[in-house]
Amino acid sequence: MNIPEKIRVLHQTYRVSEVDNLHDGADDLYGQVRYLEERILLNSGASDEAKKAALMHETIAEGLVAIRNNRDVLLEIKDLIKEYVKWQFF
Repeated sequence: MNIPEKIRVLHQTYRVSEVDNLHDGADDLYGQVRYLEERILLNSGASDEAKKAALMHETIAEGLVAIRNNRDVLLEIKDLIKEYVKWQFF
């Protein structure tokens, strides 16, 4: 599987890497965002499909958190949707 070295989620770029024994307390994880380190970690022992799903999950979840916490991003998305609708239907 080709995992990107970096991935951009709205205004933030995260380094992506695989690590052994990724867990949170007692639970094994497929993926995890480390906000202060600006990293997305994927469990190296997971299948390729699980890694893909984990990267998608972490990316979408981080994007939703950023949107919820940032009014400017919400307004930008609203403007993009307006432009799309205008272009699509008028």
